Amino acid sequence: EIAEFYCYANADMLFLRKNLKDRTRSFKAQAALSVMTSNLNDYSLIVREHFGLSNDVSLKKVMDYFYPDNTFICHNALSDAEMLYHIY
Repeated sequence: EIAEFYCYANADMLFLRKNLKDRTRSFKAQAALSVMTSNLNDYSLIVREHFGLSNDVSLKKVMDYFYPDNTFICHNALSDAEMLYHIY
């Protein structure tokens, strides 16, 4: 099976590519980052299409729509991953 990875908007993709290019010399790390970047899906595009939006909407706003009482913190790697998991 081919692994699929998800991000929300393009910041994660830019971060992964920057790390792949500049920050690691380890072959294993470069291979893992390469697999991730080649199979990374931007879930914000799916949300935008689902709601018929022309612009991106923040992950937190989507989370608030589906789970109004959530207590997730924005721009925290673990919280962002958990929000994306719940929305997915």
